Amino acid sequence: MALAAQRTGAAASDGQTGPAGTSRWAPRMLAQGGLIALPVLLLAVQGWRHRYIVDDGFIYLRIISNVLDGDGPVFNVGERVEVYTGVLWVAAVALGGLLTPFALEWVAVGLGLAFTVAGVVLGMLGARRLFSPAGPVGHDTGRVFWMPVGALVLAVLPPMWNFATTGLETGLTFGWLGLALFLLAGWAGRGCEAGPPAGWVLLVLGLGPLVRPELAITSVLFVGLVLVATWRRTTWPGRAGVLVWAFALPAVYQLFRMGYFGELVANTAIAKEGTRPRPDMGLRYLNNFVSIYWLWLPVLALLFGAYLPAVMGWWRDRAATRRLAVLLVFPASALVNAGFVILMGGDYLHARLLLPALFAGVIPVAMLPLTRRFAVSLVTLPWALVCLLALRPPSTLFPFDDVAGDGTVTAQQFGYFPGSPATAWLATDGLYMKSVFQYEPHLLQVPTQPQVVLPTLVAGGIGLDGYYFGERLTIFDLNGLATPLASHMELTRRGHPGHEKSLPTPWVIASLTEPGTDVAAFDEIQAERAEASKFYGPLIPIVTGDQLARQTAWARAALACPELAEFVAAPQQPLTPAVVWQNITGAPHRTQLRISADPEAAYRQFCGEGTPPEVAALDAAS
Repeated sequence: MALAAQRTGAAASDGQTGPAGTSRWAPRMLAQGGLIALPVLLLAVQGWRHRYIVDDGFIYLRIISNVLDGDGPVFNVGERVEVYTGVLWVAAVALGGLLTPFALEWVAVGLGLAFTVAGVVLGMLGARRLFSPAGPVGHDTGRVFWMPVGALVLAVLPPMWNFATTGLETGLTFGWLGLALFLLAGWAGRGCEAGPPAGWVLLVLGLGPLVRPELAITSVLFVGLVLVATWRRTTWPGRAGVLVWAFALPAVYQLFRMGYFGELVANTAIAKEGTRPRPDMGLRYLNNFVSIYWLWLPVLALLFGAYLPAVMGWWRDRAATRRLAVLLVFPASALVNAGFVILMGGDYLHARLLLPALFAGVIPVAMLPLTRRFAVSLVTLPWALVCLLALRPPSTLFPFDDVAGDGTVTAQQFGYFPGSPATAWLATDGLYMKSVFQYEPHLLQVPTQPQVVLPTLVAGGIGLDGYYFGERLTIFDLNGLATPLASHMELTRRGHPGHEKSLPTPWVIASLTEPGTDVAAFDEIQAERAEASKFYGPLIPIVTGDQLARQTAWARAALACPELAEFVAAPQQPLTPAVVWQNITGAPHRTQLRISADPEAAYRQFCGEGTPPEVAALDAAS
């Protein structure tokens, strides 16, 4: 009995049982709960305060509206062009719009914020799974005080607040990365003798390319880790099963993409030339992110105060091999992802495409035990306070646009409502065109071709106009996101990131107007485009008058060349089994096709030498 009493007293003194222990541990538990909740609440509150939808977010919403109306995942009804980047984001917002009574703007904002917060929460739980088991750096979870060092790094960054919403797929990216860590950490905790994770876990790990295309690299690393870790415990059929479970959904979607859209990648990737290196601009993009928020400081603190001690502690522990692999695969994927973004020139939105890499690099150490081993990681805390209170981007970030995050969400809040200046211009069924900086479009008094569905707007920024007017308005996209003729233009010079292809006006006239149209109606627009070219570099020199008429004649002749005519007409063809097969077999060539921006060169590219009659007539008249 004495021994029992001694044990009871020892347990009570350790704070594990008894009223006295409960009393002693209550303040500590409250402090622990408050610390863990701090980054989550901070990110949720700041994300909501900085809610916003960018113009590209409204592009998503127009597509989702068409999906819900039964018109398919298209931007212009009847034109099969893949104008979205995040496949799962379209599906998630469409499902939210179907199941809830809220406007799509609020569904997108709510889901983006929810996915962002969930990603941080799941990441913190995953980090705790990694660092909780007993071992060289493991600890008894009942006694250890946890510090959310990595989570705080994410929670105090202004770009995280802004891109928690915006109507884009960034929040879903965070949610997927957090879930992947949580699942991989749980699998690693089963020990080195366990086989591959369950099929549904593999399915989640393989979703990267459906979240964002470049996350295919991350999925390959995750699934590769599973294959390597279980290689000796699986047969070839078992290994094949891992790959099938992981990449079945991306493979099915890729087949759908080729058959429905007729290309290997989304049209947005072609418009932005997502595989053409531009490391000089990418390094500027990286510096623009790192320097403003002094990111080198928390990155170094976590590298030497979290990753290095964990590696040193787990390196010789065979039981911790999988945990070590899971811990390191995330910063490895972050380096590869960031390297790809930098190599391709970054983005036009400040920090957006580097945030997933930062998230992946930080989330495995989102929470750490408060011990001497990880003391250096606490350097992130004073930095977090300074960043939260003081570190902000300057008012001008050109060439990288900062997202305002000022609470503007709905089309109405942006000034789009009946009778407003933003909408009153659409008074008749006609052809409208506006340049980059123009608010109210020109109504062009010109005859249009029979296949042109009026009213049609020719513009560069297409999100708000497209979403507000919906099916009432067909949009011809100068920047190529929604118009393949523009996206497949050959890129002759580098310009503003993400906006380097602005379709020359001769191609617009030739595509939409009747032969013989007087091009003088476009002279004023050409002058405006010349002014805008200081921001968006033209693919060819901007001309007016007789020179514009001659270029237009060459463009009409080029569009009549059989290969180019078939290319332009393909998205409007009825989707028959024969067309699906042609799309699949022709997708590689169609994806690689590039059209010279100079109409005369394009004619020679697709029709060969000679002078078309319409050009010869102009030459004779002059």
